[in-house]
Amino acid sequence: IIKGYKANAEGLKQKKGMRKGYVGHLTIIANKLISETQEIVIEALKKCKGWADFANNELETQNALEGKQLGGPLPTNIDSDQEDFDRHFQGFDDEDEDDE
Repeated sequence: IIKGYKANAEGLKQKKGMRKGYVGHLTIIANKLISETQEIVIEALKKCKGWADFANNELETQNALEGKQLGGPLPTNIDSDQEDFDRHFQGFDDEDEDDE
């Protein structure tokens, strides 16, 4: 997981660098490992060089980024939006019936 994140960071530094497609999977796996309660997993993570630093920095940052809402806040007046939608598409279904 740590090596994958490092490879992704190096790729992003390149000209026109893009995020590796597997990073989302690594994030999910890392979060599952952190939430694991089995003693053998907990001990293995403690022995893993760089795990604590990764979990407290990179993973925490990634979780905060992925936890943000996309597209801004929800509209406050949804009824008005529905009315606008209905007005715009008024009679749209009627046109399809004429074509048959």
